[in-house]
Amino acid sequence: MTIAPFIDAIVTTHTALGGAMTAMFQGSVGVACRAPAVTHRSCLDLAVAPSAVRSARHWAANLLTQAEFDQDLIETTVLLVSELVTNAIHAVSEVPDAAKAEGRPRVWLAIERSPSLVRVEVHDTACVPIPPPSSPRDPEEESGRGLEVIGALATYWGWHPDSVGKVAWCELVL
Repeated sequence: MTIAPFIDAIVTTHTALGGAMTAMFQGSVGVACRAPAVTHRSCLDLAVAPSAVRSARHWAANLLTQAEFDQDLIETTVLLVSELVTNAIHAVSEVPDAAKAEGRPRVWLAIERSPSLVRVEVHDTACVPIPPPSSPRDPEEESGRGLEVIGALATYWGWHPDSVGKVAWCELVL
């Protein structure tokens, strides 16, 4: 279904979770989209190297400290940034060339923040989906728990493909 039928539709906006829930109706068909009330969005292009994870953590911590968020939120967000960036760098480094978008491999980080929400997005050029959570891990394994950490700490999280690869995101509702 295209958006065109909704041009003359009834559009209502509801305050929800620090943003706006916009619902569009035409007859019995409806579409809802939650959009955070973003007051600031900052982006950082990252090197495709393990050292970029440290840079991303420092950048996120400085950004949220300057915005005067509390220390617990900053530490949680930094951990989420670390997990998402690590996964993205691993994805663009490990996938075959055929599964990479045109051009050089890229990873970039965006943080949106409002008084009631922090959203972290990590974009990468690996055209491969994020695997679903797997069965419980062996406690002796040294890696593979990043998505479990994200699921435990974030209010919401997910991923979607985009025109150059994919976006993994998470939100913390304040």
